[in-house]
Amino acid sequence: MTQTKQTRRLPTQEGLDDYDNHSAFDAVDEILVSLFFEQPDVEDAVRKAFGPDDEGMPNPNGLQSLRQCLAGTTIRTIKAARREEQAARREEQKRLDHIVQRKEQMNQDLEAVMSLIEARTEIDLRHKSISDLTLSAMEELGEFSREIKIEEGIFGNTHKEPDTDGSQGEAIDIAIMGICLYFARGGNSADIARRMQIKVDKWALHQEAELPLGGEKPNDEGI
Repeated sequence: MTQTKQTRRLPTQEGLDDYDNHSAFDAVDEILVSLFFEQPDVEDAVRKAFGPDDEGMPNPNGLQSLRQCLAGTTIRTIKAARREEQAARREEQKRLDHIVQRKEQMNQDLEAVMSLIEARTEIDLRHKSISDLTLSAMEELGEFSREIKIEEGIFGNTHKEPDTDGSQGEAIDIAIMGICLYFARGGNSADIARRMQIKVDKWALHQEAELPLGGEKPNDEGI
């Protein structure tokens, strides 16, 4: 006669309260299932540790085998968890190192660009006035506006061809002219980052003052 294997459930509080009605095998078996998710070696050791009788009298040799199996399983589980943790730490360190390298490269690139703009500004000032440079900046702003109208397909501009760099390129031209005017008015590259940070912080404060705690400003329908 073939014995059908019963499906076991994780121990519940009700089951623990009714512990006296369980055989020793069932109680330990359910606890081990909850701890080790039916690992075959543990399950086999449990079966060897307890006899088939209703009282579940322990077998001394089986109990020793169970202790060894549990110890081995616990050690393997801990070692596996440590290996995963170490691998995760190595990956996180690689990610952080990559971010640091990118920031260092970006800083070097920005310093080189700032030095170049400062040098070009000095040359321009030998031939142009501040008013001339201001007009050039306004011209770049106009070209940016033109590209926006073309890209957005605004009426009266659909027949025009966009510039190669598009609105992004024109935005960069505006930024370059802004920095050029900064140098033209006596600014220096050593102080520009600090002063820009102050301006950005002020910008952020103005935004936060107008936004609700959730970060999104409600529309008229939500008021």
